[in-house]
Amino acid sequence: MSYSDFERRVEVMEISLDIFPFPSTSQKRRPRQMLEAASTRALIDSQKKEDTMSNNFQYRHFLDRIADVAFNLKRNLREQFHMDDDAEPINYVEAVERIQAGKFTIVKNSAGEPSYVKWRAPDAPQADRPGYEKAKEALIIARRAADDALVATANLPAEMLAILNKFQAWTYAPATA
Repeated sequence: MSYSDFERRVEVMEISLDIFPFPSTSQKRRPRQMLEAASTRALIDSQKKEDTMSNNFQYRHFLDRIADVAFNLKRNLREQFHMDDDAEPINYVEAVERIQAGKFTIVKNSAGEPSYVKWRAPDAPQADRPGYEKAKEALIIARRAADDALVATANLPAEMLAILNKFQAWTYAPATA
């Protein structure tokens, strides 16, 4: 017997108790019968709560996975648009080697004075901030769509997994004019 069949039977039993009360000669049976119906209802409510908690766990899990995927996609966009500099040297020897190889840029402040060293080769591709911002907006829209689709699945794991896989396959395609 499935959960919904069991619940329907309990509802029918409660309705029949209301429509066909027990004869007044057996007053002792009615409170016991009502108590059993109430305990059955409490059992069903607790099972619903456990099912809701299980569904909530699945929903939270897939939301967390979508957040992880979005983080990785954003990191890939940063690489694609050359937003990050090279890692700083970890010791003096490496710093001297990079300076001798010319793999640095001196950034100047608004007064034209040297301000700090940027560990990025001058011939490396320059960061494309406007392109990155457009791609990031497209990623935000795709993530919202995935979140909204996840809410609409009614906690069906197969559909949730399909939404997650579709979001993982997302790639940025710039709009052509």
